[in-house]
Amino acid sequence: MARSMSYSWLGEERFRVLSYGFAVRWGWEEAGAYVRFALARFVARASQGSERSAPELPIYRFTSDGATYRLLLQREMIVESRDPRDALNHFSWHVNSEAMQTAVDHLVIHAGAVVTPTGSGVLLPGPSGSGKTGLVAGLVRQGFGYLSDEAGAIDPLSRQVHPYPKALSIKPGMFGRFTDDVDRSRAWPISAQMWLIDAETLRSDAIAASTGVDRVIFPTHRAGAVTHVTPLSAAETVIALHENTANRSIFGPRALPLLGDLAKRAASYRLETSDPDEALRVVGELTAG
Repeated sequence: MARSMSYSWLGEERFRVLSYGFAVRWGWEEAGAYVRFALARFVARASQGSERSAPELPIYRFTSDGATYRLLLQREMIVESRDPRDALNHFSWHVNSEAMQTAVDHLVIHAGAVVTPTGSGVLLPGPSGSGKTGLVAGLVRQGFGYLSDEAGAIDPLSRQVHPYPKALSIKPGMFGRFTDDVDRSRAWPISAQMWLIDAETLRSDAIAASTGVDRVIFPTHRAGAVTHVTPLSAAETVIALHENTANRSIFGPRALPLLGDLAKRAASYRLETSDPDEALRVVGELTAG
């Protein structure tokens, strides 16, 4: 749906998330504040291509007439709602999805990624709803370094997992478990069911540097489940990692050898539990030493 783009913009900024470069323009103040909050760690530098003219970049546009709030990409409508949070929430989802699926410099696994206090990398692959974000938040509070709650970005040359330090998407109920003393004024309510919070609000100096992958743990949260850990073979690990690879269409046949190398180097497990505290304890035990 095309619309006239004659509009008085209040601001514009350019960003790069993994390989995905884009610009954002906003016509209402809350949208600008949200964009700067959510993407503070991804502002594009000149060396990343931000010197290109804006028409060469995909441009997200936040517009409003005071009653309806809209998010457009280029001239196509993405969402239109009377609740501004719908536009903000969809923006975060769209950027994250595009960044993961279009990455060319990294093989991106749909996974939480942390670094143990001794410097070992840990991937926590799984689909939405598997408990990754809550587990990552708890581990960060316990002293683990933060790489991502959503994407394990693997360098195909070094085999290291790189930071993708997006704000964590925290459900309000998690505050009582892992973030009881966090300053909630530094969290952003993107919907009634979800807040954004920066990892360094959970713990100062939480953002970790790139590291090798030494453990791969596939968490599954299932109501009523008795906590159970199953070691995985290299072949089983490759299959499960491939199922959770976001940009495998871009990497094509290069993906499997890379995943095979990761699987041979890392000890891998499947963790099923219904108890978040048990999940933290087990991951701590599996990654110790």
